[in-house]
Amino acid sequence: MTDVDYVRDISDAFNSGNDRYWIHGFVYPQMRRVCELLQTDFPGAQLHEYSDLVVCVFCRSTENVDIEAMEQIAHRRVKLTSQGRTRNLPT
Repeated sequence: MTDVDYVRDISDAFNSGNDRYWIHGFVYPQMRRVCELLQTDFPGAQLHEYSDLVVCVFCRSTENVDIEAMEQIAHRRVKLTSQGRTRNLPT
């Protein structure tokens, strides 16, 4: 996907009331660019990368971000996707 595609999808998720948007299997520099592009419409949006898991999450704001809990969620998501599950993943 292009930067613009990611920005559109993440913006749609944020505008729909989601506070997080997870991505599995990504390119680090691209996700950092996407985070910068999101700042226009979502100042304070953050990117958290879990390089050992090859998963990252975009958070709409810095409020109520529990880093440890998100790392646990990242581990659960990776485990479930490795088992072939793609729906109803932890958010």
